Amino acid sequence: DEDGTLRKTPWREAIGDDYVERAFAFAREADPDAELYYNDYNLWKPAKLQAAIRVVQGLKANGLRVDGIGEQGHGGLDDPPLAAIDAALAAIRASGTKALVTELDMDVLPRDPDMWGADLSKKKLIRAATNVYPDGLPPAMQEKLARRYADVFRLFLKHGVARVTLWGLTDADSWLHDFPIPGRVNYPLLWDKDGREKPAFDAVVEVLREHPQYLPALLRLCELRSFAMGRLADGVLYCEQALAIDPLSAEARLHLMRNYHELGESA
Repeated sequence: DEDGTLRKTPWREAIGDDYVERAFAFAREADPDAELYYNDYNLWKPAKLQAAIRVVQGLKANGLRVDGIGEQGHGGLDDPPLAAIDAALAAIRASGTKALVTELDMDVLPRDPDMWGADLSKKKLIRAATNVYPDGLPPAMQEKLARRYADVFRLFLKHGVARVTLWGLTDADSWLHDFPIPGRVNYPLLWDKDGREKPAFDAVVEVLREHPQYLPALLRLCELRSFAMGRLADGVLYCEQALAIDPLSAEARLHLMRNYHELGESA
């Protein structure tokens, strides 16, 4: 939970406080070769982060496999603070565990503290007040979203984040149209509702171009752009896409640099 204690959940009530340990043990038994990750949200909050690190270290001390800690990455344009993300990723790395971002998107709409738990009549008023871009995201907000994506990707590269999973592919797919209040129009991803890349896409490409050792991530991003259009053509409304950003070895980098200029221009 936010204070670092175990949350009261049906799993904990049914199994006990060791339910996390058992889950990792069962997963290892089911597939000994699978990579296993501890995944949580709001790990930028220090108490919760330190508790997660203690859990993972305890699992490892008991001989269980844990390959990384995943921060979901559901953020906004200004929240959480970049300094908090920076500190969290540094702490995960310092713990000796690989960091991942597992559900990345950026909520561009304002939030009201009363969104959670409000009655239906109040939710209707909040929806009307916060659904501020029903007909499209203005250029100034597109640029702000792009800067935010660039800033967080620079932190991902700084701290060696191994994989980024986008929580949805295009804006048409996003769960944020209906969370925390249904019936709003949000624009949290790198591609718009028609599968066209947004300024945020270009911003991420430019960050990756600054670091040639992450060329595979740039190539994967280009692949996802094409996939976005094809996915819409197939009528599929939702998918998750992972972007591996492991550094490329020097040998592999030399092998792929021949195509870098051409693929970079196509991006």
